[in-house]
Amino acid sequence: MGRTLGIEALLVASFLAGCGSERTDPGGGPSQTLMPQVSVLTPDLATSAHVATVQIISAHGDVSPDVVDKVAARIRVATWPGDVEVATTEIRSNTPSAVLPNGAQQVGSATIERQLDPALDASAWYAISLPAGATEYGTPVNPFAFAFDGGARGARFSPTHAPVVASVMSCSKEGGVVAVYARYSEPVVRTAGAVPLLDYGIPPAGCAIGGDSTVETQFICSNAGSGDQPLWLEIPDGVTAQASSAAMVPGRLDSTAMQTSTTNDGCTVHKPLTVD
Repeated sequence: MGRTLGIEALLVASFLAGCGSERTDPGGGPSQTLMPQVSVLTPDLATSAHVATVQIISAHGDVSPDVVDKVAARIRVATWPGDVEVATTEIRSNTPSAVLPNGAQQVGSATIERQLDPALDASAWYAISLPAGATEYGTPVNPFAFAFDGGARGARFSPTHAPVVASVMSCSKEGGVVAVYARYSEPVVRTAGAVPLLDYGIPPAGCAIGGDSTVETQFICSNAGSGDQPLWLEIPDGVTAQASSAAMVPGRLDSTAMQTSTTNDGCTVHKPLTVD
């Protein structure tokens, strides 16, 4: 029942699902080249993150400098939740399209990194976002991205904030089983007995741990029905960041107070609206 998809894998899968070699005008006109696809690669609620990254992918040749300029001009990095724009250093890189030695086609891509100014509060939260409605490029749907007021989408991140629960995803399986995946903002370690707990459904019922790693805990909820029911995740004392030993704040997360989206395969993703 294991199901672990990285954010970058989801973005690439979404991009490839929407891209063919060309699309044909319904009226019988000439084919039109698909637009470059732009995504925020930084996972939402990432901690230990001093740099946030936007990626541009072109299935039809190199990413032009003009497109990179237009995307870069629209990237916004600001305090969160205060939404005050902050100073950053921009770093660009560009990978041309090419045919690899094994015959595979390497698509053209470019990345735009925004590094936070060292004078900023490293323990605070910041947000990187792109506005909705661009006509020069497409934005693949990423159910793990955060939807900001006004329609912009992107990610919240912090250089030194203690780890948090970044998202909780529930997926229906066969036989009425629901698998739930709690993803952490960075690798964590737990003291003996510091076991997260999950209640799922109405009425709430406890779920068993089906798998555990430094970045994700999987729960198996038997006889749970559908994967879109409310859930409650309990984080105990004794959970710390693997790298910094910063302690995660214990508490109980309620999915009804989170932002919710749905993946292409019908899983429900919950993202905290606030963090301590």
